[in-house]
Amino acid sequence: MLLDKDGTPAPPQAALAMLKTKSSRLGLKMFPSMAGAYFGVTEEWKWDDPRRVRIQQGEIPPGSDFDLIHSFPPDMRAEDCAAWVQERYGDRILDTAEAEAESLRRSIELDRRNIAKKEARLEAFEQQNERKVLDDTAHQRRVAAGIETAHPMVAGFGDTPKRSTDKAPKIVIADK
Repeated sequence: MLLDKDGTPAPPQAALAMLKTKSSRLGLKMFPSMAGAYFGVTEEWKWDDPRRVRIQQGEIPPGSDFDLIHSFPPDMRAEDCAAWVQERYGDRILDTAEAEAESLRRSIELDRRNIAKKEARLEAFEQQNERKVLDDTAHQRRVAAGIETAHPMVAGFGDTPKRSTDKAPKIVIADK
């Protein structure tokens, strides 16, 4: 039996390779127990699994971001694992690294499209404002900046024309 760097029995490489063909998140790990050590088929949590928050908060120890799916005795043979994998998964490929990478590529592409739409809206807004600024005269820009005041007869620049509230004087024609 081969030992890994920690001195624990290493899982058979053929069994590990077979699991990896089904999903990049599947693995084999040795677990100690009161009845003796055993190999466990593990499945790593997805990167967006909500349980990862518990690791960051210290509720779960780091390195335990996996689920134990099945257990084998420590003297397991690769054929035993192959039979279990075939029975459990058949010919299905769950989510290999390529599938996860494709999912990330789709997500990135969606983000790029959303950014492109926002940039297009921003550019249209800037062009609209640029046209408005170019259409304004120098005097209109100074009035908008508050440097000058608009002529009382010009409406639309913040200063409305002043209207006379006084009534027109009455014209009295005196009789002779």
